[in-house]
Amino acid sequence: MTLMMIKLDIARGRIMKEIIKIVITGGPCGGKTSALPFIEKHFRLIGYNVITVGESASEILVSQPQIRCGTEEFQNAVMSVQLEKEEKAEKSVFGKTLIVCDRGIADMAAYIDKPSYEKLIGGTGGNIVSARDRYDAVFHMVTAAEGAEKYYFSGGNSVRMENAQQAANLDKRTLAAWVGHNHLRLIDNSTDFNGKVARLISEIEFFLGVPKSLEIERKFLIKYPDTKLLEKMYNCHCVDIQQVYLTPKDGANRRIRKRGENGYYVCYFTEKRKISNIIREEYEKKISEAEYERLMEEADPCRRPITKKRYCLMENGTYFEIDVFPFWKDKAFLEVELLDERQSFVIPNYIRVIRDVTKDRKYTNYALSRKNLIE
Repeated sequence: MTLMMIKLDIARGRIMKEIIKIVITGGPCGGKTSALPFIEKHFRLIGYNVITVGESASEILVSQPQIRCGTEEFQNAVMSVQLEKEEKAEKSVFGKTLIVCDRGIADMAAYIDKPSYEKLIGGTGGNIVSARDRYDAVFHMVTAAEGAEKYYFSGGNSVRMENAQQAANLDKRTLAAWVGHNHLRLIDNSTDFNGKVARLISEIEFFLGVPKSLEIERKFLIKYPDTKLLEKMYNCHCVDIQQVYLTPKDGANRRIRKRGENGYYVCYFTEKRKISNIIREEYEKKISEAEYERLMEEADPCRRPITKKRYCLMENGTYFEIDVFPFWKDKAFLEVELLDERQSFVIPNYIRVIRDVTKDRKYTNYALSRKNLIE
């Protein structure tokens, strides 16, 4: 779980602020906008200052009906408005704040081709990684056109022009734009709308660490995957990871991590404390590259940096992470983070599981980082 934290010096008369910015995304008629009032009410009741950022594309289409959707001109306008609204929201922070965005910058990748999208992002001084990972968590609400077709309609939104098939295609493209994010969750149509919103709120609570910040994870040793197959799939994206373990402190394992692609990275600091074999208390925050380099000075001398390629895969409604290491040519890890120890999931049939190693400490990244380890 990722919390972007900004701490200000109370002794100098300033307050401590904690900002968490999330995205509610998905194809047309998924319930994104309708869910916002429920999210706002729920999290205000448990102590959050909630700021919602409305969908920029719809606002532009209403105010400028002459502009053509799906063009670079339109998406550039969307980006400008979105960035302005997010900046305004971040300046309105007071205390513990949850910023909830109805769609995010990466959504525009579903509507224009990749070179055009990269050009637009580059025009802001950013890149694909920074556009995707500027948000702390992403929650994809599947369009009603996938699994709840009888509830799909375009008439309830004056600017919605897609038929059900077009909406389903946009849903897949939107999901693909976010695959690779550190925390992506899918909210499908397996229940009615009230149940869908309840599941969304539960996922947001879990991410925020309400009532407690936990990592509930299953890990499997698998045969080396067909990486060429994975790289061709729209619902899979590869990121590079380097993580360095720091000397333990106050009973917690600490690490720093660079995560990204093509030379662009986001850095994180993480602390974990074991509660049970599959549950750990976890605290994580984004850090600057300068802070990453500073913390390198605290690297544990008994451990080596771990580098790996992570294939982020959204399949069967579950977000899987496949870790491929340079020192293994015949095996890899498959991990899945769960809301509950009893939560069920289906591993894709093209992944060959050797065995469940969730409780086997030999197969933790921490163990693999030992300098004297011989595999």
